[in-house]
Amino acid sequence: MTTDPKSLIVSASTALTGNIKGVQPGKLEELRARKAAREKAAQEPKLLTLIFDATASRQPTWDRAQRNMAQIVTDLAKLGPVHLDLYCHRGDGADHLGRFESGADAASAMRRISCMAGTTQISRCFDLAARNARADAVILIGDCVDSGHDQSSVVDKAGKIGVKIFAFHEDTNGYDPSALRDGERYYRDIARVSGGAFAKLGDALPLEDLVSAVGAIVMGPDAVKLSTAPKAVQALLKDNPKLLEYKP
Repeated sequence: MTTDPKSLIVSASTALTGNIKGVQPGKLEELRARKAAREKAAQEPKLLTLIFDATASRQPTWDRAQRNMAQIVTDLAKLGPVHLDLYCHRGDGADHLGRFESGADAASAMRRISCMAGTTQISRCFDLAARNARADAVILIGDCVDSGHDQSSVVDKAGKIGVKIFAFHEDTNGYDPSALRDGERYYRDIARVSGGAFAKLGDALPLEDLVSAVGAIVMGPDAVKLSTAPKAVQALLKDNPKLLEYKP
């Protein structure tokens, strides 16, 4: 027995337009979520600002981010139009790598940057990003901060920029445990005062999943349902349940 292809198209179409006859409730919810996600794709692109710590201790994670950037952008595109604004701090300065909608272009820009020993320059990255455009969310990636860094002023600035900051902290192998604990506390404070969320970056929650989760939260409830990184989404919502009400 063969099935008329036209009948399949009609069945899918009626399901997506609200005719629930013969469609199982669970499937109907999925179809409606996908329809809503496609409609959202017609809106203006969301802008995610990523700020990487590119000091010397971060080389392994920087290499992984380069390799996975194309997949990160592909996963975000499944949820809707998203542009990435990339920044890094290394040495004694901060760099704006550019704004990208192509994962290949973003990865290429990152490959031109080498990690370099230096002081923490998160504040300068905040200033650069604020001058370029207002993001829908800021993602901060790093490990520890140098002893001379003025943490209190940066935390104060994070609470005033008006954008939620998702701070992802990694315990870098070989570093002073007390310095890493201080860095984690610092990242938690930045996320808290901005109304964002904190997460531990690592094998359990890799960067690609966490960035995808932020994209889903920024896109809204329908995108959250379709997220390819549900574990990361739940980790962020556990840290800050109010993110379910997020409206950039």
